[in-house]
Amino acid sequence: MILTQLLLGTLRAPQNITGPEETLRRLFDVFAPSPAGDTALENAIAKVIDIYTDDPSVGSPFGTGNQTFGLNPEYKRYASILGDIMRNCERRLFARKMNEAGVPMYGYQFSDPDAVKVVPSEFRISFGTANAAPGSLGVPHTSEIEYVFGNLEVENDMMPDSAKELSTVMMDYWIAFTNGMNPNDGKGLERSEWGVYTVHRPVMMQLKGGDTKMIADTAREEGIAYLNRHAIVFNR
Repeated sequence: MILTQLLLGTLRAPQNITGPEETLRRLFDVFAPSPAGDTALENAIAKVIDIYTDDPSVGSPFGTGNQTFGLNPEYKRYASILGDIMRNCERRLFARKMNEAGVPMYGYQFSDPDAVKVVPSEFRISFGTANAAPGSLGVPHTSEIEYVFGNLEVENDMMPDSAKELSTVMMDYWIAFTNGMNPNDGKGLERSEWGVYTVHRPVMMQLKGGDTKMIADTAREEGIAYLNRHAIVFNR
């Protein structure tokens, strides 16, 4: 099983970012020195900024339309780029390579909006986002852990029934996979069939309360493909 959260870059995205020039500078500071050299890194970042539009409707937090949470729209582009570099590029490449090697892969995207309620405050503090603009973090990194272990009521007794049911479904998937390397054992709650991830059918399970289903893993294909072709430039 290989995971992604819907919004991996928001915890590390500076909320005071103002424009593409600052995005270039900040990303350079994150990934320098590059094995390919500073010029190659600057050129690659500039190309990535060109690929990833500044249209807030397609930025991270994804699925939030034109909402910018009172921040500069550049925040959503930066978060999208950083999340893809730090996680989604490697995840997508790994899943497809493992499939080519004949290893069954099951991918998932955790995107339950209620998960933000169970992200510990000390975790946000450690990333410097304790005072983040409301809604700007979306469904951040590690937020699915409480669901997998069934700790929702321990952490927050105000979670809706959809989140609690999703937690039970996730536990059933995980237990089935642990026992038989396949999340589909027909036991526990009735749940969607989790399809295998393949090169020709790159799909993953969307884990979202009231809307758990298989979805395509093709978002931002151009940008992620570029980043994977130039992984060495970004020290990946």
